[in-house]
Amino acid sequence: MYRFSDKWNLSWNDSGDKLTAISAACANTIITLSDEELSILECIERLGGATREVITEDLASELQPAATEKALNHLINEGVLKDTEYWFVNELPYTPMIYYQMLADSMKMDAYVSALRRVVKPGMTVLDAGTGLGVMGTIAAQLGAKKVWAVDNHPVIYQAQQLARENGVGDIVECLQGDLLDTSILDKIGKVDLILSEFVGEDIFDEGILPKTIKLRNTFFPQQDGLLLPYRLQAFWAPIECDLATNRLCNKLQTTESIGIKYGVNMKAVCDMLSTEGRRNDFGDRLYGPSFSEISVDDLRFLGESKVFFDCKFNELANATVLSQEEVKATHAGRLDGILIISYLTYPSGTT
Repeated sequence: MYRFSDKWNLSWNDSGDKLTAISAACANTIITLSDEELSILECIERLGGATREVITEDLASELQPAATEKALNHLINEGVLKDTEYWFVNELPYTPMIYYQMLADSMKMDAYVSALRRVVKPGMTVLDAGTGLGVMGTIAAQLGAKKVWAVDNHPVIYQAQQLARENGVGDIVECLQGDLLDTSILDKIGKVDLILSEFVGEDIFDEGILPKTIKLRNTFFPQQDGLLLPYRLQAFWAPIECDLATNRLCNKLQTTESIGIKYGVNMKAVCDMLSTEGRRNDFGDRLYGPSFSEISVDDLRFLGESKVFFDCKFNELANATVLSQEEVKATHAGRLDGILIISYLTYPSGTT
C-alpha cells in the first residue's frame, strides 16, 4: 500500500503556479509535480493509502492507465511515495488527561451540545465517530436518538460504555472498539441519520480529519441525505510575533547545547531541528511538561490581518488535499515568529 513519504514536504514553487515536493533532508532537492502526480497524491490522501491497482481504478475516469502508471512509477522511484503496511503518522499516544482537556474546552462543548439539541430528533440513528469518553453520544441518546453507535480505536471506549449505562442510556448507546471503516463494523452499523465527529488535534488538519470525514460521508451518505456535525470548516492564518514562544525556544537550544558540552557531543543537528520545530506547542510538551499551558492570545502580537486559506462544507468537499496560494502579509513592523492558524467550525444549527 502506497502512502506519501514523511521524507518529503509539499510547497508551491517561487512563481506560485506549480506544486512541488521538497526533500526534508535537502531543501535543494525539488520535484515539480505534474497534474497526473497531483491526482495520485490526492487519491492516496483521500483513501488513506492505496495499492497500485486501487489508484489506477480510482483515477480511471480522469487518467489513462498508462499515464497513471508512468506518474506513479516516477513518484515511487523518487521516494515521494513509500510502500508500507502500517501507517503511524498523526496517530497520537492518547492519555486519559487528553480527554479531560477536550471535555474542559467549554467553548467547543457549548457549541457541540447546542447543535445536538437542535438537530437530534426522536427516532434518529446517530454515529459518534471517534467517541472518546462518549459524552456526545450519551447526550444524543438523552435527546431522543433511537440508536447511537459510538466507535473509537482506543480503550477509552470502555469508559464511554460505562458513562452511557450510568446515565440510563446503555441500551441505546452501543460502543464498538476498532477502525470505523472495518467491514465488520460497517455491516453492523448500517444506515445512520447523523454523523457526529469531534474535531481535535494540535491543528485542524491533524489525525487525518479531512480524508476520514470524506470517507465517512461517502460511506454512510452516498446520496448526501444525512447530517454531518460539524458541517463546515473555515481556516484562517495570520503572521504573529510571540516573545513567550521565542524565549521557550532559546531555553531549549541552550539546554541542548549544555547537554552536548556535558557529554562531548556536537548538537548542531539537534539544534537545527529545534530551530525549525521548537516554537510549536507540541504533544511532547503535554506529555512531559507538568506545568505546560497553552500560549494565550494575550501572548501574541499580530503583524497582519488574518485571511481565509481554506473554506469547505463537508457534504460538498471533493478531496482531502488542502492547496492555497493565499499570501500571508506582515503589515506591521516586528519579528516574524510564526503563522497562527485559526479554525472556525459551523454546525447544522448555525452554531459556531
